[in-house]
Order: sequence, then C-alpha cells, then structure tokens
Amino acid sequence: MGMTVQILSFGSAWWTRPGSDLKDPLRYTRHAAYFNSAAIAVGTKLHTAGPVAGLVRFNHSSGLDLRRTDTNIGRVFAFGPLERYRDTNRLLALSRAEEGTIPTHFLVRLNSSRHGLVSLRTRWCSADVQTIAVSRFRGIQELLLLMTSDSEVRTQIGTWSVRPDGQQVSRLTLMVEELASDRGEDRS
Repeated sequence: MGMTVQILSFGSAWWTRPGSDLKDPLRYTRHAAYFNSAAIAVGTKLHTAGPVAGLVRFNHSSGLDLRRTDTNIGRVFAFGPLERYRDTNRLLALSRAEEGTIPTHFLVRLNSSRHGLVSLRTRWCSADVQTIAVSRFRGIQELLLLMTSDSEVRTQIGTWSVRPDGQQVSRLTLMVEELASDRGEDRS
C-alpha cells in the first residue's frame, strides 16, 4: 500500500544516475533517476557512512522539480512503501499528489547541529517513525525519517514532532518539557 508524503526537508546528499542509452539526448534529464539521502558535509566532501544506509528515489515521472529542489518543500507526493534491498532502505516517489491531498507521512531531515544528537542506543522515537538513512561523522549526525503527525523523535534538546501550523506546509516542532510544559517552541 502506498502513502502520501509531504516533503518538509531533504537529506544533504543528492546524486543522479543517468539513463543507460549513451546516445540518448535526454539521458541526464527525462531518463535519469535522482537520489537523496542523509549525509554530513565536511569541506567539499559529503560523508554518507553511518549505521543505517538508505535513499529516496525520484524518477522524472514522479513530478519532482529538478531545477530547484527547494520548490518541492511542502509538496505532497505519492510514494510506494519503504523497502529493504541489499542492506539499504529504499523509498520510491511515484508521482506528485493532487493539490489539496492530505499527507499521511512527512519526509524530515534531522541534523544534530540544529536538532540535537539522537542516542541510537536507546529508544529515541515512537514506533511509527520509519528510518530511511542515518549518517554519522565525527560526532555529527543527520537522519532522514518518515514521520506521521503523531510520531515523536527524542534528541538531547527535547522531543520533536510534526504539527500542522494552520498553513499549507506542516512544521517540525520542538516540545521542550523543561522550558515550555504547555506550549511548543518551534525550532525547525
């Protein structure tokens, strides 16, 4: 069964696999596949090594705006289920959803410098969080996750959840129990 996913953020790593026909003039556009994953930027290099390998794949038919990926933030796409293939989590975007489609899930990137470190050795998320990829390098983490509006992720800063804010795009919101027991502080 598929799901509808609103893109709240992408992972830091992008790469392309061109079409297989070397003579095809559309090899790098219409017949290419585009991949996104979690990564740690160090200088000019991206480190994708970590405890969980995974990626999100967009084909041309998925409706991703390839010219500027930031224009896809807030858009809703139809996705297949998260699958496991050769020790890698894989998520395939099928198509852009119709305007007004209510998302069932949210694609979210958590970066330790902004959201706090996740202790992967403890119970750090609710059961409905699906991990796509986790990259780790020299004490820095980046996680690419599928969350629902009811799911939570705990970091050293506090508990993060996705909450609709009355706008078209939902937001990743920090609920800090010690500082704000009755209100959420938006730190996204």
